[in-house]
Amino acid sequence: MHSRNIVHRDIKPANLLINEKMEVKIADFGISKIIQQCLERCSTPVGTRAYMSPEKLDTEKHGGYNGFAADIWSFGVTMMELYMGYYPFLEPGQEPDFPSLMLAICFREPPSLPECLSEKFRDFIRCCLQKDDPSKRWTDSQLLSHLFLADA
Repeated sequence: MHSRNIVHRDIKPANLLINEKMEVKIADFGISKIIQQCLERCSTPVGTRAYMSPEKLDTEKHGGYNGFAADIWSFGVTMMELYMGYYPFLEPGQEPDFPSLMLAICFREPPSLPECLSEKFRDFIRCCLQKDDPSKRWTDSQLLSHLFLADA
C-alpha cells in the first residue's frame, strides 16, 4: 500500500480481514489518500482517534503529520491490541473518550509488552511506536525486513 503511495489513515483491528488461508487483508479505504507528489502531505486528521499517532492528535507538541508514519503507528497499536486482547493505551473497560486518549497517546509513554514475549516481537512494536520523533518510526519496507517477520 505505501509502496503505491497510498496512506490508509484508519488502520485498526476492525479494518483487518483474515480469510480461510490465514491471509490478512486491509479493508475500508474510504478515507485513504493517494500521495501524488513527493512533498504532498496528509493534512486532515481523519480516522479513529484511538489509533491516531501522537503527531496526528497534537500537531503543536509533536510536529508535522506524515501519513505514512501515522499508519505505522496505527499498525503497531493494532498489533499490540491483537496480542493483548484489549486496547493497550487504556485500562480494560476504561471509556475511550477524547481527553483520556489524548493523555494516554500524547503525554504518556507507549505501553510495554510483557517480558515473556520474544524480544523480536517487542522490538518490532518499539519500531512502530517511536513517539517523540515520527521520522524514527520504521517504514513499511524496513518492518518487512525486521527479524520478527523473518521468522514468520
